[in-house]
Amino acid sequence: NDTLAQADGGPAKGTPPIMGGEMAGPAADGCDSPPLVTRGAKLHEGEVGIDWVTVTMPRLYLEDVTRRLEEYLGPSNIGKGFNGYSAGRHFAYGAGIAYSDEERLELCVNLSGDTCSRLGPRAILELVSWAFQQDGKATRIDVRVDFKSENLNLIDLVRASCERGELCRCRRWKPEEPRTNDGDYLGRGINLGLRGKKGSGRYVRIYDKGLETGESPARTWERWETVFSKDSADQVAHMLIDSADWKCDALAAALGAVDFHEVNGSASLIRRPLASWWVSFLAGVKPILVKAQRTPTNLHRWGGWMRRSVIRTLKAISRETGLTVDAIISYLEEGKPLPVSKSPVVWEFIDNFEPPM
Repeated sequence: NDTLAQADGGPAKGTPPIMGGEMAGPAADGCDSPPLVTRGAKLHEGEVGIDWVTVTMPRLYLEDVTRRLEEYLGPSNIGKGFNGYSAGRHFAYGAGIAYSDEERLELCVNLSGDTCSRLGPRAILELVSWAFQQDGKATRIDVRVDFKSENLNLIDLVRASCERGELCRCRRWKPEEPRTNDGDYLGRGINLGLRGKKGSGRYVRIYDKGLETGESPARTWERWETVFSKDSADQVAHMLIDSADWKCDALAAALGAVDFHEVNGSASLIRRPLASWWVSFLAGVKPILVKAQRTPTNLHRWGGWMRRSVIRTLKAISRETGLTVDAIISYLEEGKPLPVSKSPVVWEFIDNFEPPM
């Protein structure tokens, strides 16, 4: 695990100066439960890491990406697919490549948490950078910040802030406190945001990693984990690859997924100061908000889309019909309606093609 502190005890390159420290006393709104302190969870002592990566890329690179992963993780085994793909190649530490038949021109690479821990962030970013050079796209990347100390209270601070209505940039939060029949905690945490199609592409989990793994007592190992998906994941991955200090940018993006502002009756965030505990916790770090957006089209991206989605289909139609690609394009340009069908495009074209007289 890479940390924000160098081996000599000094701050990592690019790390903002640490300000503040413990803040005693009641909150600005008069609430004094929990107290506004950052005991235990001190941002500059957090360990920053990449905990999961998913990348899609053209299927023609199946053998290339397999060889690259085998260099790091050893031989793969053929097995079932995942993420909607029919087949897969599975590696040690939970890594995998999923793909389907030749007609689905895409594959999916999963680097699990164990894989990311094994490879380390620099090897991960090198693999993702190579995938981008092959028209790849990141669809998920998880950034974590681990705190290990006594009497951690980050979960409590976040939950109390949510209860006061201070949470911004997402509309949902949910505490997680599974227990045994005897009342013993099996875990502690809080989730911010929503995953899936209705989500923003940013989902935050803050939980007691020590309780989850059973490796340490409660409140001695708490983790802030931001899951970026879809376009947000692709933006973050590109940012980390291009960064002069990936740890600082990863930290800023992970914390920028949400925000906490005091409740003072105003609907405008500009008129609502940041929550005091949040200012103390950030300790000078400037969060980066990553919003899903349409990636600008350029010749490289457009050419990749043409190769994957248009040219191969036209060639397949040409093989099956004996028509030239120009003849197929001319036919389509006439605007003749083709009935909606669940059949593959190639067979739909064949079924509806009317030779010119």
